[in-house]
Amino acid sequence: MRIYTIGYEGFGIDEWVTRLHEAGVQLVVDVRELPLSRRPGFSKRKLAERLAAEGIDYVSVRALGSPPELRAPLKRGTLTFAEFAPRFREVLAEREPELREVLRLAQQRSAVLVCWEEDPARCHRSLVADALRRLAEESLREPLEVVDIRRWERTFTSPPDGRAPCGS
Repeated sequence: MRIYTIGYEGFGIDEWVTRLHEAGVQLVVDVRELPLSRRPGFSKRKLAERLAAEGIDYVSVRALGSPPELRAPLKRGTLTFAEFAPRFREVLAEREPELREVLRLAQQRSAVLVCWEEDPARCHRSLVADALRRLAEESLREPLEVVDIRRWERTFTSPPDGRAPCGS
């Protein structure tokens, strides 16, 4: 089983949707706590409409987003990602029903976790992906391969083997 990740930072909506099609994505799982964007086409309603027109399903799972009490200091630079990560993992430990639902959806069709940040190593979606990987191994006894679309395309190599953390 495989799940993709991608941030939309630096993309226009047309190029971004093209990348999703190239990867064979059938479902966008928006993991932003606030699915709003100043970038045209990436706010929840507009994004869902565009994806529907492209034949790609959309679901927003706000519970897997970064809560404001963690997101704000991270954005201000008063919290490093290394400090953020263990705190966000604690949040995810309380979100098992939502994680299970995303895993169920990813079993049914090709899915991508979406947030703004370009670099998955600096984005909460990599931590969501790691939680999904652990859940798949524990509950399904099946490995979950996590592939960041940008990294995979940029290096022109085959996707990672799924054992390394997303963004490594």
